[in-house]
Amino acid sequence: MITGEEQPDEGQVTGLTIGHFSQDVGEMSGRGMMRCAFHFLGRRMHWTKFVINFVLGWVPDALIALAYAKFVELGWSEFWVAMLALQALYFALWFKHAVWAWLLFWLYNRFPLARTFEKFFADNKLPRPEMWVGDLDDYFDQILGDDTIDAETKIKVAYEKGSLNGSRLRSRFHCC
Repeated sequence: MITGEEQPDEGQVTGLTIGHFSQDVGEMSGRGMMRCAFHFLGRRMHWTKFVINFVLGWVPDALIALAYAKFVELGWSEFWVAMLALQALYFALWFKHAVWAWLLFWLYNRFPLARTFEKFFADNKLPRPEMWVGDLDDYFDQILGDDTIDAETKIKVAYEKGSLNGSRLRSRFHCC
């Protein structure tokens, strides 16, 4: 009655203003308020990062293509040709790097890496992964989401997952 959502049988409530968080959560039910807020912010931040990266990635290319178009004095058609050529060059460099990295991995590192992971799993008494696991993150997520696994094992896995993601972040930004 105080918030005005229900009317009294008799009398009236006046001169009072109260802020509240409605308990009618609809689609949010079963999840916490903070989890939903971070989920929403994460989606928004993801979109913002995408737009920023897109703009920052294309601005230098556009400047190079514009300089080339002005140099050859053939107009906007040469600008778009230069942009397309730059993108094709970037793709070719990425493809060469990806193929070379996978080739080296399959030739030299595949079995030693598998043995290292098996030893790590055995030493830390982690459960066997399911038959098909996409990657180490998926395996760690399976362990963290399993209610039958003890808390000590989950703490170990959370630590390793944080270390793995920290390494990825460091390599993404080319820090020391």
